[in-house]
Amino acid sequence: MSRYLAIDLGTCAVKVSAYQSAGRGAPTLELREAERVPQDGVTPVTLAEQLAALDQILARHPDWRSGSAAGLAWPSSRASSHPMRLPFTDKAQIAKTLPFAVEGLVPFDVDDMILAWRTLAVVEDTALLVSFAPHAEVAEAIAALQGRGLNPRVVHLSGELLGALALPTGAEAVVDIGHTSTTASLVVDGVVRLVRTVSVGGRDLTLAVQRATHTTFSQSTARKEADSRGELRSVYGPALALLVAELRATLVALEDAAGVELSAVRLAGDGGRLEGFAALLSGQLGISVAPPDGEGGFAVADALAERLAGQGGGELTCLRRGALAYRGSIDLFRVVSTYGVALIAFFLVASVAGWAWRSHTLSVEIEASRAAVLAVVTDNFPEVPESSLQSTAQIKSVMKERTDDAVERAKVLGAEKDTPPTVSLLRGLTKAFPPPEEVTVDVSELTIAPGAITLDAETSGFGDVATIEESVRGDARFAAATSKDPKKVRDKIRFVLNIPLEGKE
Repeated sequence: MSRYLAIDLGTCAVKVSAYQSAGRGAPTLELREAERVPQDGVTPVTLAEQLAALDQILARHPDWRSGSAAGLAWPSSRASSHPMRLPFTDKAQIAKTLPFAVEGLVPFDVDDMILAWRTLAVVEDTALLVSFAPHAEVAEAIAALQGRGLNPRVVHLSGELLGALALPTGAEAVVDIGHTSTTASLVVDGVVRLVRTVSVGGRDLTLAVQRATHTTFSQSTARKEADSRGELRSVYGPALALLVAELRATLVALEDAAGVELSAVRLAGDGGRLEGFAALLSGQLGISVAPPDGEGGFAVADALAERLAGQGGGELTCLRRGALAYRGSIDLFRVVSTYGVALIAFFLVASVAGWAWRSHTLSVEIEASRAAVLAVVTDNFPEVPESSLQSTAQIKSVMKERTDDAVERAKVLGAEKDTPPTVSLLRGLTKAFPPPEEVTVDVSELTIAPGAITLDAETSGFGDVATIEESVRGDARFAAATSKDPKKVRDKIRFVLNIPLEGKE
């Protein structure tokens, strides 16, 4: 049985949704866990404090650290999304043009950001939703989870995950009232078209209660959450009015930008349960506003877990790109190919339990095989604790998980139809490059197609580009290699190296 672990590192609380699935069936909820992040309402919450809360959850469920397919929800408040159009439809051309097209749209250095995009519509041109997130912050969060035995396969934006709450047809907005900010997602026919955040959230209401009652921030939070009859409404009323006004302006702007009219608003997050808030917002907007259903505070984590399990349609923006792309463990192919047939054979023999005179011999053989497979698995995956490999079923589960990782790695490397690229070809290409002491090459993207290899790379100077091209041509398999589009980017020369293969390996 596979486990899917969705992690939402919130500023108020860290939330984890654990789902399980058997075979091709729909995933089922195993458990939801939340741990508050201690704070005073003034000092910004740090990643270290969020991770400390996550560690408390993992301490209660140590088995989650191994054999789980993990995913991370990145807060849309720590990202930026922009709709735009490009006058062509070819994805390769879009990928090359986009970094230059967005430079004038954002007030920060694009080189310091993860640039991710997904297609909204393709007619004569292409409508895109382009997203940015700070590369260093995302990389730090991924590394921290990896250090805890949880390598997130995907990092999706929380605002896009909220789209799972909307109906598959029509135009709706999903609003998540967070601790320090509120996220509004515009969903049209089941596709998230725009995401906006406003810097007003539940904390502002709590601070109003704290000032009026002269209590600590945590005490004020508890009083606000326990106020089921709205007795504190007069205390946090001005802050609530500001939140409603900001939301109304944001939702009207989303309607105008997308050229649609909202039919309903759906609230998510624990803040949406505030007494009277849904009715107040509905009165301002003139449309239906639905409060959170069930475990609304886990809306983002639940949606992410279902995505990890292969449920839910439509494309989502993923921040694991380029150097941060998920690669998994490709070495498992060798383990499976070496020992998989033997293991299956022993399972078949063991099923003939009626042969009593063979039962003892078969038991010995199966145990020997299990020990051999266990040795291979532990040698190749030392991070998996041996306590998780006590039975054959557990070993199979780990091997399946690592096989899935390997397939993902192959996809990242550009393989088609789940077939990994030829190892000898890659080894030859590596040797064909000039020695690192002569020329420095930084390859940012490698694409392997049936007829060609394409590299997007950077080097120190224009002369080095020519040196690289000449060196690669020295291998007969790559004699047709050509460099193109060299351009100066900051202090580097960015270029594309195209290598026609002409059927050679």
